[in-house]
Amino acid sequence: MRRIPFGTVSERPSAVEDRSEVEGIEDGEVATGVHEGGGETILARAVDDLMDAPNYENESEEATLMETFNDCSGELKVGMNVFSEDEAYNLYNEYALRKGFSIRRGNKRLDLNGILLQREYLCSKAGYRKIGSISEVKEFNHLETRTDCKAIIRFTIDNGIWTVSHLNADHNHELASPEERRNLRSGRKMLKAYGDVITSMVAASIKQTQSYNYLSKEIGPDYVGFTKEDCYNYLHMRRENLIETGDGQSVINFFKRKQVEDPMFFYSFQVDEKNRMANFFGGMEDQS
Repeated sequence: MRRIPFGTVSERPSAVEDRSEVEGIEDGEVATGVHEGGGETILARAVDDLMDAPNYENESEEATLMETFNDCSGELKVGMNVFSEDEAYNLYNEYALRKGFSIRRGNKRLDLNGILLQREYLCSKAGYRKIGSISEVKEFNHLETRTDCKAIIRFTIDNGIWTVSHLNADHNHELASPEERRNLRSGRKMLKAYGDVITSMVAASIKQTQSYNYLSKEIGPDYVGFTKEDCYNYLHMRRENLIETGDGQSVINFFKRKQVEDPMFFYSFQVDEKNRMANFFGGMEDQS
């Protein structure tokens, strides 16, 4: 007797870095052969949805940033204003991606009441990694990619207005070419519309890699905006959130009802040390 699974969820590290590990996980991630004949329809509908998705979740935010860029011909300058932390980050990030570098958050300064007074954003190559910051338990080592770059932007906040008070636009390293810029880390993001499409594909028993490759081919790799690793991590975090919010019990209840309706249905699940659902699996007995 052979069991045909219809779906499975497996725990995975929040950040996927070892390609051999990725390939091993994805093969067992979702069963194939389910919803036979409907895969192309689901993919086509998903592509249509994604093509219609906006580039920004907040269109007014996009308009504000574009107006700011137009005022300075796409360059940043001291004295420019934005009106939230998200706008400040996105302003510098948009500039960075146009120039060919990635960014990360730097220091911030608070007053005695915890009110934010200053916020810095850095080139991702700023400083050097601290000795011992790379975990010794990992089976591989990271190459040092930081160059102690001094490029920085500092915002001073007053009454909700974020003003550029300091800017150093000089880098001590080569900037990414136009072809490389889509892979810059701070430029890779999976908007909700993208995530919903990938989630729908996986729910329809389409493998993650197949979903990503199809979208990348149909839409164009320059417009997808995220990598396969981002896709894996997004789905992992989404599953963790479902489990954290109690939907794990909903899954178990569904399996129980399914088993009552069909004696050939089976399921199993595992819990972690905190008694939270870590894995679940369900399928049908094959009588052939």
